[in-house]
Amino acid sequence: MTEDPLKAIVYSLHDSLMVLAPGGWAQVELEVVPTRAGLKLAALSTRGEGAKAPRPSPELGISREHEAARLGEGLDELAHRLSHAGKTWLGGKARVRKGPDHADFELLDGEKSVWLTRVSRAELDELLITDALLDAVLGTQAAFAGLQESLKVDEGAKLVELGTYEPDEFVFRWNHEHADVRRICGVESKPTGLSAFYRAGLACDEGFAWALCSHVVVAMGARGAYRMPGELVRFSAVMR
Repeated sequence: MTEDPLKAIVYSLHDSLMVLAPGGWAQVELEVVPTRAGLKLAALSTRGEGAKAPRPSPELGISREHEAARLGEGLDELAHRLSHAGKTWLGGKARVRKGPDHADFELLDGEKSVWLTRVSRAELDELLITDALLDAVLGTQAAFAGLQESLKVDEGAKLVELGTYEPDEFVFRWNHEHADVRRICGVESKPTGLSAFYRAGLACDEGFAWALCSHVVVAMGARGAYRMPGELVRFSAVMR
């Protein structure tokens, strides 16, 4: 999406905020403190609809504790790179304001702005975790749970491989070579806000890959999903 390393970090930070902040947030403020291991997220507060009446969020299979740690690591990397550009930020406050057309990401020292960058709506729509993705997974979550409750996978069951996960690399790759998987993931149409499906691969937790596959399974009209563990974990739809 970008060759700018600072923008790439901000994209990742925004994905983490979509996991950690209440759904529907318009502004997030982060309290960031220095530690011996680097910068760490100490507190997160929100404003807007997400603060008063949070939108429902699906189960994404992502540990909030681990995501908070990743957020701190991302902020530490951002501060390190900014230091090479002559901008010093040792923690304090980070603020993200999101409107209909863009999001502004700002680092502050007290109330003084140290660094500010803007992410356009087009960029936000191509990120991994978006409002559209959360709505899609939430919309099929109950149906998927119902399928899994009664699922039995017999030896002769017809399976369609949805994708594979490499635990050592934390990478999931879609099986876009299969026509039905390719169609439902929107590889050609690239639906707005759903790049998690039409990207060929993505770095993520295994639980998140399973959540994505659960949505595709329901959209395919399958009986459920089957996960075959191993050095390469295989996710399949169990067909009717």
